[in-house]
Amino acid sequence: MLKRLFLVLLVLPFATAFAQEFPNKPLRLIVPNPPGGSTDMVARRLAAGLAAELGQPVVVDNRGGASGTVGAQVAMSAPPDGYTLFFAPTSVMAINPAVMAKLPYDPLEHFAPVSLLSKQPLLIAVTPSLPVNTLSELVALAKSKPGQLNFAGTGASASLPLLNWAHLAGVQLTEIPYAGGGPGLAALIGGQVEIASLTLGTVYTHVHAKKIRGLGVTSSKRSPLAPEVPTVAELGFPGYEAMIWNGLAVPRGTPKDIIGRLNRATVKVMASPEIMSQFAKDGIEIGTSTPEKFEEYIRAEIIRWKKVASDSGLKPQ
Repeated sequence: MLKRLFLVLLVLPFATAFAQEFPNKPLRLIVPNPPGGSTDMVARRLAAGLAAELGQPVVVDNRGGASGTVGAQVAMSAPPDGYTLFFAPTSVMAINPAVMAKLPYDPLEHFAPVSLLSKQPLLIAVTPSLPVNTLSELVALAKSKPGQLNFAGTGASASLPLLNWAHLAGVQLTEIPYAGGGPGLAALIGGQVEIASLTLGTVYTHVHAKKIRGLGVTSSKRSPLAPEVPTVAELGFPGYEAMIWNGLAVPRGTPKDIIGRLNRATVKVMASPEIMSQFAKDGIEIGTSTPEKFEEYIRAEIIRWKKVASDSGLKPQ
């Protein structure tokens, strides 16, 4: 016992010194999405803030593909030394486990949470040529044409909430896959699809310009960005809420002192007036956390989305 205590006391100063010296070289932030889009925007603003706070460059490394699994595999295989950060979105951390049968990573076994970062609602929208002005009118039209109304599939994090709503409404929609929110939005504006579920911050200007018609937001309260658009919960679906969130993680095994350093820096960056102002303009809610609270949140979200997928009749593929 005394020998073990001696070894702990011997190692502790070195561990503390290592944490105090961190970081002493550039960091890499792996983003499991292609450049552009709301996720990449949040990641790049975070990277710039962390670079200023930590005193080292933070290089954004976009590794999109296969619903985020490409980036996740690159990040989880990196040395657990704090120099590789993983931008952890809802799709990768909570929704993929609900819809993918053979996931090449485990969100909590392979990653150590650092902090929750932000949340934003989706907007259920329709092309202006569709003769509906409310969510109830969309339900009525969809029921009269089962399976004939198409929606833009832009990724599981947007499609699963829409399919869950369709299940609750008792309607059948047909998914037309697109390579992301940008192409899906273009298809909605052009009338190639009738419906889409897209992040409010990326499409609200098109709502105001009447290029698309917003029927309901998926947050629990109306968004200041589009206060005229009611929530889905208001429109006959009490309790419905689907927020797209982003977080920060590192490879599992990263020392706790380093995770603590990254957490403190992240919380400070996200609380800066500049970041808060930028995100508010895009309808993004900032919500940081401790590593422990973020891990609890991820666990709860995995359970929640697995239930949503099951209730909606979706089998992991």
